[in-house]
Amino acid sequence: MLRRKHLRLSITNSATYHPSASPLTPSPSLEHPQPQPDPIHSLVKLLRFHLLRCDLSAARSLLLSIHHQNHDPIFNSLIRSSARSGQVHHPIKIFRSMKDLGVSPSVFTYNSLLKILLRRGRTASAKKLFSEMGSISDACTYNILIRGFCLNRKVDEAVRLFVQLDRGGGGRCKPDIITYNTLIDSLCRDGRVEAAHNMLKGMEGSNCFPDVVTYTTVMRGFCQKRRIEDAIEVFDIMVQRGVEPSDVTYNTIIQGLCEAQMLDIAKELLRRCNGFRPNACTFNMLMTANCKMGKVEVALAMFDRMKELEVEPDSASYGLLIPNLCQVGDFETAERLFDELHESRVLVLKTGPVPFVSNYKVMFKYLCMNGKTVKAERVFMQLVERGTLDADAFKMLILGHCKEGEPDRALEILGLMCKRDYAPDEETYGALIEGFLKRDCGSVKAVEVLERMGWSMHRLPTSVFHSVLVALLRDGQAEEASRLIKVMLEKQIRQNIDLSTGTILLLFQNDLKEMAFDTMKSLYRSGYSVKIDELIKSLSEKCKFSEALKILLFSLESHPSVDAVNCRVVMKGLCQIRRTSEAFALFYELTERGKQFVVSNCLKDLRAALNEDGRIKEAEFVSKRMIPV
Repeated sequence: MLRRKHLRLSITNSATYHPSASPLTPSPSLEHPQPQPDPIHSLVKLLRFHLLRCDLSAARSLLLSIHHQNHDPIFNSLIRSSARSGQVHHPIKIFRSMKDLGVSPSVFTYNSLLKILLRRGRTASAKKLFSEMGSISDACTYNILIRGFCLNRKVDEAVRLFVQLDRGGGGRCKPDIITYNTLIDSLCRDGRVEAAHNMLKGMEGSNCFPDVVTYTTVMRGFCQKRRIEDAIEVFDIMVQRGVEPSDVTYNTIIQGLCEAQMLDIAKELLRRCNGFRPNACTFNMLMTANCKMGKVEVALAMFDRMKELEVEPDSASYGLLIPNLCQVGDFETAERLFDELHESRVLVLKTGPVPFVSNYKVMFKYLCMNGKTVKAERVFMQLVERGTLDADAFKMLILGHCKEGEPDRALEILGLMCKRDYAPDEETYGALIEGFLKRDCGSVKAVEVLERMGWSMHRLPTSVFHSVLVALLRDGQAEEASRLIKVMLEKQIRQNIDLSTGTILLLFQNDLKEMAFDTMKSLYRSGYSVKIDELIKSLSEKCKFSEALKILLFSLESHPSVDAVNCRVVMKGLCQIRRTSEAFALFYELTERGKQFVVSNCLKDLRAALNEDGRIKEAEFVSKRMIPV
């Protein structure tokens, strides 16, 4: 961390131009007078406008109106402010216009533009600009170029510049510690640790002495190459030179030793480090190495020792031990640490390492399968604050809550899951639906889950839809049952004739006649049918003969063969409730279709009812078609 902070200084340690606020109209208030506009600032803004429009004549006039002997600072500010727009051609255009206006760029101006070009990967343009500088370049120029080439993965270009600088090609400029550290770091990251080490040894014979960042960087490079002996040699030389190792230095060498499974040497190094106090990172590296070697109990003892030394474990400490304890079957200890993890709230600390949900999934599964989903959710909600989740973690909690009879909470987690753009699978939806169906009056919630699933590409088994429909009929949810049937038809899910018939009966019972007929028509249009005889019988028993008539007429349209008993029952019932016109309509329809099975007694009742209502012509029409006994 110290090294990276040090390296960033070479690029970012320059002043930044901040334009002042735009002039405001003076307020008439005498108590709070507004600040007077800055005429120079307004002129500079206007100058930038003319330069970007390539209006040099107007720009020259403005420069003459600004009474400054040196206009270079003005252009430096313009170049930096133009770079904030994200368009690199603006600062280049302003820079090129300087010479046309008779203003000579200073080394600071060149350096500012070099930084802008290199940050945007314009290495070729930066090299061309550098060649224009001539002898005015300074150490900062070389540092900017070397750093920029390194950031753009052009380490060889950076090395050539360094050699030129080291041999006096930069005039009075000489490499400084920032130059060396930048290049050594890039060489190590490029895997060229031997070259970095040679550069370090070259520093030891020059007037620019390596610092702790230099040594630590080379040690890190050797450790990454598994050349631990070389890294230890560099460490020993650093100590001999009187350079005090930092915490980063110790942790770097200890990490290398741990990765090479040289734990005895790592412990010996810790005993030799009088001024070093191990931190959580140090212990985590040692515990990781022990766990990889199958020594989980040693890692656990080290964790306890960590707390004895008053070193606070971080999220990585728990994320390491808990899954390894689960792996060896010590769920009791893992659960204890899991509780401790929740109470410590280290997962939500913004300063600690980002926790990985994968470290706790084994524990989530164990808790959710053993009736402890609430405990798993407590830690899960802390992980939500850091945004480190995956679909499996959500699914485990949903299945756990459903298993424990808490489908409402499971549904809330499903909502959170969808907000985080994780897609539930069929098993998740199926478990939620099953969870609600096991609960009294849970059918409506089950439909809500089905509606949520409608936006996904998943398709549950037909039996799940039928189970939901059964529950809706059980709970008396007529409208929901009708809507579900239409959804099933849209999704081309096979219908069950008993459930379809039951849905239509329930709609009639709830006086939802229009919805009942609409549902029945939708079923027939899709090639399904209902039990007409059962519907007519049920409606007739409840004296709903008008509804029974409509179903009978609909049946005649769909299926020419109808039950004679149903026809007689409906016609007789209509006559009894004085709905003679409807009874006659049924008789007429049957006659037109050639149905000759209506007995004389039934027609006698119809004729009598028509005569009573004064419908003489209809009564005569019936008489002519009565079959003599």
